[in-house]
Amino acid sequence: MVLKKIYNVLDKICEPIACLCLAVVIVITFVNAILRYAFDSPLGWIEEISVLLYTFMVFFGLSVTHKKNSAVGVDIIVSLLPPKGRRVMDTISVVLTLAIWGVLVVLGCRLAYSTKSSYTSYLRIPYHYIYWFFPISGFFCIVQLIHRLTEIFSGKAYQIDGDDQKQTH
Repeated sequence: MVLKKIYNVLDKICEPIACLCLAVVIVITFVNAILRYAFDSPLGWIEEISVLLYTFMVFFGLSVTHKKNSAVGVDIIVSLLPPKGRRVMDTISVVLTLAIWGVLVVLGCRLAYSTKSSYTSYLRIPYHYIYWFFPISGFFCIVQLIHRLTEIFSGKAYQIDGDDQKQTH
């Protein structure tokens, strides 16, 4: 099953890449601060790279968030529902999130395509390379959400504990 293979690859790479991006942002920002204040000679390209890496970190992190089903949410009403009601609400939530990501992927492709002649100011990186990451990371999130739906429908998303079901992450 192709989806399962993609899911397994994403499972292994997204979180380490997000952590690596964060670590690099911290280090290069620290180095640039030292260069700026100690030597009055900051590197201009560091800010541009920091913003790009931070953006990549956020998008890889989104995929991890969907994988772990740990998006910020208010579940006061949902927690009052019986197990079947929670399962229905979880399904609706995942389907709506899938629809939103579908729209964002399409719009991200349009944005990436429309910025062929735009470049970053310092390193002259074509923006369409950067903007293609938006639909690609959207695809990552869609794969995670489809996997979540298969877990919901197969019952793997919930563990049986007595009469009640507890949602697993």
